Amino acid sequence: MFYSINNIDQQLNEKYFSSKNKGLFIEAGANNGLLQSNTAYFETQHQWTGILVEPIFEQFQACVRNRNFNTIILNKALGIEDNQRIELLYTPESNGLMSTVAGIETEQDHLKKAGEPGIKQICYSIKLDTLIKHYTAPSKQIDLLSLDVEGYEPQALLGFETMRHRVNYIVIEEQYNQAEIEKMLIKSHKKVEQLTEHDYIWKLK
Repeated sequence: MFYSINNIDQQLNEKYFSSKNKGLFIEAGANNGLLQSNTAYFETQHQWTGILVEPIFEQFQACVRNRNFNTIILNKALGIEDNQRIELLYTPESNGLMSTVAGIETEQDHLKKAGEPGIKQICYSIKLDTLIKHYTAPSKQIDLLSLDVEGYEPQALLGFETMRHRVNYIVIEEQYNQAEIEKMLIKSHKKVEQLTEHDYIWKLK
């Protein structure tokens, strides 16, 4: 069973991972662990393990219920620094899919699409570098990083400098801030192809 929107996980399986077993993933913006997930298929069908990052507390709790006990699940937001206070706007009527970080440029765009004002929540940040350093073995390459954080991708990438060599493939939504995202990723990865209208895959150089 595939879970991604627009068959992203099916494309990844067929084009890049050839039904690879026991891979390692990180997925940020994990929602409830199943809805539009880019990693649930690999966990359930090919025994992958990894880390889910979900800042909305209700969705984090659902991740814990929905995903394998071997998967590490963090109620955090990716950010520029560790332990930074982040104000979120949770959109429950859209199943949290349009939740966003308060105050960013795309906030009103998200809430307009959601058709709801958003419920304020507080979460604390973790850098991708910190996450990889503390939650994965130094000898392990991360097969897939999935990054869909609703307009907060540049801030997430600013916390991802020293550990880029550990990530083989990155799937990232580039609907917002595309030029900024690509300027940062090109340092370590090469864009391979466009998977959907807004999602692209990058490969370690």
